[in-house]
Amino acid sequence: VEFSPAILYSFSWDGAQLRPSYIGKNFLRLTGYERTTAVIEPGFWPGLMNASDRARYQALLDELLAGERLHGVVEYAIRHRDGNPVLVIDSMRAVQDGDGHTLEVLGAWLDISARD
Repeated sequence: VEFSPAILYSFSWDGAQLRPSYIGKNFLRLTGYERTTAVIEPGFWPGLMNASDRARYQALLDELLAGERLHGVVEYAIRHRDGNPVLVIDSMRAVQDGDGHTLEVLGAWLDISARD
């Protein structure tokens, strides 16, 4: 899995705060940063995006957390540690309890920078 082109992740949601609970080992290849950085620093991942991409990402995430959607895909660019842009597809799925409250967001980041 660590050599997969997709980076798997999960974020737990307590109704107030979204916290990374798992980030794949291949995060370093995608971003140039150790995965512990994303776990320790709140807002690290959205901070790699430009403002317009961040707004689209946040809108989808808000819908998932509110229980308005179960799945969504968003495409955006992040800034690699070396300064180069990386185009990413982010596929997210909400995990809900029996009452429809979101407990967790599972997803995968895929680097699509090299696509034609």
